[in-house]
Amino acid sequence: LGEFDLLQHAQDDIREHIWAKPAVREATAKFFKLCRTKEEIARLNVEICSIHDEEVEVSQTITKLRRSDPLLAHELHHLHRPRAAVNTIHIHCLNNIEK
Repeated sequence: LGEFDLLQHAQDDIREHIWAKPAVREATAKFFKLCRTKEEIARLNVEICSIHDEEVEVSQTITKLRRSDPLLAHELHHLHRPRAAVNTIHIHCLNNIEK
């Protein structure tokens, strides 16, 4: 803190404030990191649900199309296969993290 010119000329010695102590600063940083982690977990849960919902919807659509338009069903299956593979990898990695 002493490296800031503005702080060197202040009337109060801010080094004596509780928030200036290294242990308090470190605890505060860890607290906010924990808060961001909880937010990220919530976002990931939404993403996992979205991936699952997408897989169910695409699978159901392909199944319906097989009866009404087999060529379109085949094309949709072919186009969705790489994305489904990536989604499977992501879900597998997230499940390992959860354990």
